[in-house]
Amino acid sequence: MNDMPISHVPPDRSRARARLWSEGIRWTCVTMALLGWALSSMLLMKSGGMPVPLIDQMCQPASEGAPNPCDLVLNSRWSQRKIADNLSLPVAAFGAGYFALVGLWYLFVGVPRTRRLWLLPLLIIVMIGGYTSLDFVRIMVWELQAWCFYCAVVHIINGLLVLLSFATLLIPTTESHRDRSVHPTAALGCAALTAGLLAYALHFMFALAVVEANVAKQYIKQWQSVIADPEYVRWNHDRQPAAALPEIANEPERGNPDAPHTVVAFLDLQCPACRNAHDRLDKVLAKYPHLIRVRYRHFPQDETCNAEFTRAGHPEACSAARAVEAAGAVGGVDAYVGMIERCYRNQGALGTGAYVQWARELGLDAEAFERALDSDAVRERVANDVALGRTLGLRSMPVVLLDGKRVAGWSLSSTWDTLLGSAPATR
Repeated sequence: MNDMPISHVPPDRSRARARLWSEGIRWTCVTMALLGWALSSMLLMKSGGMPVPLIDQMCQPASEGAPNPCDLVLNSRWSQRKIADNLSLPVAAFGAGYFALVGLWYLFVGVPRTRRLWLLPLLIIVMIGGYTSLDFVRIMVWELQAWCFYCAVVHIINGLLVLLSFATLLIPTTESHRDRSVHPTAALGCAALTAGLLAYALHFMFALAVVEANVAKQYIKQWQSVIADPEYVRWNHDRQPAAALPEIANEPERGNPDAPHTVVAFLDLQCPACRNAHDRLDKVLAKYPHLIRVRYRHFPQDETCNAEFTRAGHPEACSAARAVEAAGAVGGVDAYVGMIERCYRNQGALGTGAYVQWARELGLDAEAFERALDSDAVRERVANDVALGRTLGLRSMPVVLLDGKRVAGWSLSSTWDTLLGSAPATR
């Protein structure tokens, strides 16, 4: 007859139950650490000035005109930790690193089955994390009186991680006389801690990159506001030396031939930025048709006709420049401008065959165009522009001059509004 007490649980069943609880806690902690890491990473990017739609959708002001609670929390002085003079990092970076460290421990080690001393470093880490969460909850409640939804979720997740980590102390060890396996081994424990610390350091470096990117973004915005300021535009243009630009007989030009101001654009017909400059000048000419006339000069970034460019540049830029001049020689200003337009709109298809086709579309005699394309006069015209560009010290394209002076912010409509509204009338 079996004398085993009814309340007695066989050792194998007890160890199986302990293993089940250990694995359940382990994977629950891995999942929560992953979620906490994801949310902390989003908060880090938000703190760094990056758009995070998920946070923006959930964090809305309580009423119209009220401050955004998430912005209030993430932009507060408590949301940053000073690392060095003039360097602070978002606390969300430390949170993401913390969750990565805890998650890696549970992923690779789990709950120690025999050597419970290995729980000590983990418990110390989660205790520090738990205290930090409590402190930030206090700050949101009493100091800021504002709730960041995702911040609160992160602290709740961390609280559950702390509770589950201490709950592992209640799970009995699974060592038996028949099973003397050691878990974790010293190598596994050290490897898990090392991986966690490395992950923490990587988050620190990522936070530095986010902060530096945000600082650079702010500097760019400040620079853009400066170059768009009318006083700076006027001062910067006035201080430029006026270049001596020779008059060319029968030179094609756009706009009012009697306009008080002359725009000269040095362009490369295979250059995307030059295409933008051409488009901007179209808009300026449409807005100020009686104030400016526009002339074009060639400075191809192509060693075929410009020895300044021995490196790889725009291999069809010289041929495109000759095509424009040939079109102007055969068909006048309209053909000249039309060929420029076609070159810019089809920069990937430049070549002699395309030029002849475009010449036909412009109503030009194809044979006359081809003769002009290979003529010494056209080559000399392009060579003279290149020589002038070298004399002016040009290196990159485009360069736009107004009355002989460089226009630094040619891409901004406000620059032209300032200059054409107050520039002295010169020829």
